[in-house]
Amino acid sequence: MLDGEQVLGVLGGQIKLGLFKSATMAMIVTNRRFVFAEITNDMLAAQAEKIKKRSAEEKPGFFGRMAMAMNVNNELLADLGKGDPDEVSPGSPKNFVVPVEGVVQGRVNNETKYDCDGDFNRSDTVVLLKTADKKYELTLKGATSQPAGILEQALGSRFKKGLFR
Repeated sequence: MLDGEQVLGVLGGQIKLGLFKSATMAMIVTNRRFVFAEITNDMLAAQAEKIKKRSAEEKPGFFGRMAMAMNVNNELLADLGKGDPDEVSPGSPKNFVVPVEGVVQGRVNNETKYDCDGDFNRSDTVVLLKTADKKYELTLKGATSQPAGILEQALGSRFKKGLFR
């Protein structure tokens, strides 16, 4: 972690890497940079094992165990926010860093998806970061706090409300 750097929040989801490519990533937002780190199956399995041990100790009952199991992703994101952003899935070729100064604009959009008949399919929250030469799009699957609040803290006046593509 850099000197004076503080983690503002962690957002997790799918990021587009190309036309037909995407990856499950955690975007660790600090006051100096956005660290994009791949979330691997091993990381999720280790988190599930922690929850299983905690469940055995607490004995929360059937529905309590189900709730704990469904919360694996959010607990993993919370744990990532407590550690050093540079140590998340080290060595993964998909990891990259975007400095806060390099971001021209950031937004959080709520997108509604419809099927071919025009019926509601799902609603996604999408975080968009635009640099001078690239656009990053992260479809959220979990967060440690409100995405708009995290981005507004990191970007200040460069965080805009509304749509851009």
